[in-house]
Amino acid sequence: MTPLTKRRVLLTTMALFVMVPPTAFAALFGIMGLMFSTATFSEGDFSAWLILPTVVFGWLGVYSGWRIYFGLLWSRSRFRSKARLMVGLLCGMLAAAAMIYGIYPPLSVSIALFAPSIIAAAILAVLMWNSPAEKQ
Repeated sequence: MTPLTKRRVLLTTMALFVMVPPTAFAALFGIMGLMFSTATFSEGDFSAWLILPTVVFGWLGVYSGWRIYFGLLWSRSRFRSKARLMVGLLCGMLAAAAMIYGIYPPLSVSIALFAPSIIAAAILAVLMWNSPAEKQ
């Protein structure tokens, strides 16, 4: 097996088991967060003002993670702006940390739901940072 094939198999395995569930949770909790925040804002209650940034940060992290994943699948993975993608991953990690400590289920359930996204973001950040930058 060539090194490129090994990398693609490992990345695809990581995507299926580590990136797909957080993406599904980001979609589910993002929609629930938008519904809850619009309902509370329409009633004139602004106590849920932190929900919208958490939803946006979570979606930004998911987008950056998948963008890095598809970039790493190529034989010559080059990224134009590593810093921008890194900021997106950090936003996603912050949203996952906020969801771990801020949602209703017990801490053990929250960690099981959102810790894989933090691990996947860290792995993708290291892999992206070690790849060469695109020359402009």
